[in-house]
Amino acid sequence: MNSTNIVRILTPDLEDKVKKLIKLRQEISELRKKRNNREANNKEKSLNNIYKDFVEKVLLTLQDENVTLSNIDEEEFIKPEGICEGIATGITFKRTQLRKFFAEIKLIQEKAKNEEINSIDITKLIPKLAYSKARGLIDEEFFKLMKELLSKVRKTRKKSDYDKFVDIFEAIIAYHLYYNPKED
Repeated sequence: MNSTNIVRILTPDLEDKVKKLIKLRQEISELRKKRNNREANNKEKSLNNIYKDFVEKVLLTLQDENVTLSNIDEEEFIKPEGICEGIATGITFKRTQLRKFFAEIKLIQEKAKNEEINSIDITKLIPKLAYSKARGLIDEEFFKLMKELLSKVRKTRKKSDYDKFVDIFEAIIAYHLYYNPKED
């Protein structure tokens, strides 16, 4: 695969999963408003299963050694009903965790004035994610996805790849806020 070839991750199957995740998240929200927690909990289990499968399939593509952040289609991630929205609907942890991690990501972005990112800065983020995962503050799927994306950045050390990672993370936060407006 040539690095100029754009890698498509969002297959029709994954697009269907995103739509199911969105629909379930909206149904769960309505059920919680009506205080129908039993049915909401049942739908939450279904949502979690679809979310896990969704992230696993995204990871399978990302783990290909020929796939870099330079050659993925960023629009597939950030667009409505895209990968980031699918991830955000499946996240069950608090927005605080996303904000804490995002603050560190932005600091690295600001620090990198040239075209290369310091790989130690990227490497330091992975144990912080692992710590949050070990404490049950983030889920396994999110941990694996972030670790894979950061590994891609660490490998190339390109600022443009890191900027794309930041855009992806920012989209996840935005969609998460949309689906969880009254949190924290």
